[in-house]
This record gives sequence, structure tokens and C-alpha cells, in this order.
Amino acid sequence: MKYFYILLITLISQETFGAVFFAVVNDGLWTDASTWSFTSTGSGGAGVPGVGDVAITNGNRVGIDALSGDITVDRLTVSNNV
Repeated sequence: MKYFYILLITLISQETFGAVFFAVVNDGLWTDASTWSFTSTGSGGAGVPGVGDVAITNGNRVGIDALSGDITVDRLTVSNNV
């Protein structure tokens, strides 16, 4: 039982919790922090979603600049709320 608790604590401590980002600018660039907010109705400037984060478009078009390289997020939700 002691080893179970050690394993459990190790797994919990290694888990990474990301942020949820909402695209609040139509036709904004993915790599532009002003495109993203931490709330669906907030203003931009929250940063750029990355590894471990969740990105939600909420009907806004988000452009991807091919020169920026790969984009990695934990989850991408593309919705059409228009």
C-alpha cells in the first residue's frame, strides 16, 4: 500500500494543468496574443495557447502563419457560434 501512495503522489505531481484560451478576434493570427482571451467574452491579450492548453475558436477565424512553425495544444475546439 505504501508503494501505491508513492506512485500516486508521483503521478499527480507530474501532471501539467494548462489554461483555456478563447479566440475573441475574427481573422486574428494564432501567434498574436491579442487574438486570445481567458474568457469567451473578454478582451484579447491573454497570450498564445501552447502545449497543455485548450484553444476554443467560438466561431472566429484564426489564421496560422506558416513561418511560425508547428502549433501544439492539448485540445482544440472549433465551433461555429455565428
